[in-house]
Amino acid sequence: MAIERIKILLADDHQLILDGINLLLKDAPDIDIVDEANHGDEVLDVLTRRKIDVILMDINMPVKDGITTTREVKEHYPDVKVLALTMVKEGPIITKMLDAGASGYILKNTSKDELISAIRKVANGSKYFSSDVSEEMMNNFAATKEKMKAANATIQKDHLTTREIEIIKLIVEGYSNAEIAEKLIRSPRTVDTHRTNIMKKINVHNIAGLIKYAMANGLTE
Repeated sequence: MAIERIKILLADDHQLILDGINLLLKDAPDIDIVDEANHGDEVLDVLTRRKIDVILMDINMPVKDGITTTREVKEHYPDVKVLALTMVKEGPIITKMLDAGASGYILKNTSKDELISAIRKVANGSKYFSSDVSEEMMNNFAATKEKMKAANATIQKDHLTTREIEIIKLIVEGYSNAEIAEKLIRSPRTVDTHRTNIMKKINVHNIAGLIKYAMANGLTE
C-alpha cells in the first residue's frame, strides 16, 4: 500500500545542501521534510522523537558517517528506509552502503524529478539507483568476476584438488590437523600429507604463507 505522505529526514553536514533539497522538494504534494540532521548521532536522536519514512543520507559526515548510521538505523528501526544521497560513487563504498541496509543510492547531481521519483520508490519498498551508480556497480561486478577468474586460473595452475582447497579453507579458519581429520572423516596422517603436498604445490613454507595464498586467491570468506 502506497504511503500517502512521505515523512523525510535530511542528513547532511552542509547547510547549503540541506537548503537546496528543501527547495527542490517543497512543492512535492506527497513529501514532507520533517527534520534535519548534520551527522549520524543527530539522525538517531531524531528517530527517537519523530516518525520518519525515508532518510536522505549523506555518506561523508562528521561524528558518525552515513554507512555506520545506516547500519544502526536498520538495526533499531528496520521499517525506516534509507536513500543515500552523496557525491561518492566508488564501487566499494556503494557496496558498503547497500550492505548496511540502504534501499537506494543516488548522486547529488541528480535532477529534481529523479530525486522525487527515487524517494517515492524507496518509500514504497522498491530499490532505486541512479544510472551512474548502476554503471559503477556493473563495472565493480565485472572487475570482481575478473579477479575470481584470475584466482581460479592460479588454483588450476597449481593443480590443487577439490580436497586440497577444502583443507586450505579449514586451515585458514583455524582448525588443527586432528579437527580437520575428524571433520573430513580422514586420519590425521592423511591430512598432514595433504598439507605437505599443498605447501609444495604453491611453494610456501609455513601457515602464514598458506593464509596469504588463500587470501590472494579468494579462498577466505
